[in-house]
Amino acid sequence: QLAAKLAEVQQNYGAQGFQQIAQPSFGSLAQGQSINTPVTLTTAGDYRVIGVCDDDCADLDMTLYGQNNSVVSQDTTANPTAVVNVTIPSPGAFTLTTNMYACRVAPCFYALVLYGRPVQ
Repeated sequence: QLAAKLAEVQQNYGAQGFQQIAQPSFGSLAQGQSINTPVTLTTAGDYRVIGVCDDDCADLDMTLYGQNNSVVSQDTTANPTAVVNVTIPSPGAFTLTTNMYACRVAPCFYALVLYGRPVQ
């Protein structure tokens, strides 16, 4: 399930000029659980972190935090795919919080992938 969803993400974001920056990371969470993942962006650019989850997942949310725990971008819409957007003028370190908001059959499996492109 995740491989098919990641292939769709690749097609959609590749068509917009984005390149996959790193291999996807995979995990599982029960409803209401969350996990923090460090994200280091090494060059200025336009970035997307995309999260997809399996068919048992009804809602995956993500929030990207910058310095001092400030919210840089978030996706809290009620759907199984989450996307956070950030355009940065210089390299930086961030923290991505992934929250399994709604999972029908625990645990729900998810994948996170980072895409980037030069600022347009």
